[in-house]
Amino acid sequence: MIIMDAVGDIIAGDHPHFLGIGVGSAVKNGLYVFEHVEKVFAKADIVFGNLETILSDYGKTNSYESLILRGKPDFIEQLKRAHFSVLNVANNHIQQHGKQCLFDTVSVLQQNGIRVVGIDNLQPQIISSKGIKLGFFGYSLRHEEYNSKVLYSQGNKKKIISEINKVKKKVDYIIISLHWGDEYINLPSISQISFAHDIIDAGADIILGHHPHVSQPVEKYKGGIIAYSLGNFVSDMCSEITKKSMILKIIFKQNQINKVELIPIYINKNYQPEISTNKEIKKYSYNLLQTEELLNLVKSTNYKETLKNSIWNDRHKYFKFLIRNFYKFSISVLYKIIYNAIKRRYHNER
Repeated sequence: MIIMDAVGDIIAGDHPHFLGIGVGSAVKNGLYVFEHVEKVFAKADIVFGNLETILSDYGKTNSYESLILRGKPDFIEQLKRAHFSVLNVANNHIQQHGKQCLFDTVSVLQQNGIRVVGIDNLQPQIISSKGIKLGFFGYSLRHEEYNSKVLYSQGNKKKIISEINKVKKKVDYIIISLHWGDEYINLPSISQISFAHDIIDAGADIILGHHPHVSQPVEKYKGGIIAYSLGNFVSDMCSEITKKSMILKIIFKQNQINKVELIPIYINKNYQPEISTNKEIKKYSYNLLQTEELLNLVKSTNYKETLKNSIWNDRHKYFKFLIRNFYKFSISVLYKIIYNAIKRRYHNER
């Protein structure tokens, strides 16, 4: 029997809207972000997450662009202490500060015994424990924003299925990490559901989704488990919906998935995930849904309208936060935040 705990986005640096007061700054001042979940992870054989930021000081300057979403190399000590064993790096921020920072991040993880997925020549990562073999892959289905040459694993259905076929006779379970979907919406799209079903039909057993920064339903499909989005796990975003997420706990036996548990998490004011006992947080997103239930839920929702409202609500929440907390930011950071907001609005309206 193997116990795996899986979580979503780990953002080790300051969000662009929180430069100077975010996760990275708090960690620099001595915060241990995994304080409230370390004991939970200690009971697992495998702990998985999506590392959304680099861990490198290479090329670092004092400019706004250089400082945002930049985790420090010594954050590795926190990841080790929290028992992380596998991390995905295939996502749309891992090349934000250039290729050397990506290489540094992979290197520091490997040197400290943490398996890396999301790089083609490092996949699959096969973990054998207690007579059971698990094969891990990681892919991003998002557009690369910062570099013309993509160094992490970009996925498409044909590629993923081909790689599943190469390994499925060598392992007992295949786990696919996918960086995909739209931000801030708490439901997957119909196309994502179809994509996920095809991947499970091809031989994958578990899909671990991330990128939306909010949690989405977990589906039980033909003996497989699809977590469309595990949400944020370490983050300095201010919207309440981005602070609610989960630990997906799966217990594997030799011939079957024995148990699936969804543990609700709330990110506190110090950016730390902690297990929630608040009944208000236990919404449908934390239920294990059958396929028919999920499809009925998604089909009864106007996806485009919900997505539009979700993005607007997140920006509205941040605007209110900025008004209340403007005194915490330097003049230069405030200028950059306002400038980027105007630039984004102008671009969207064109």
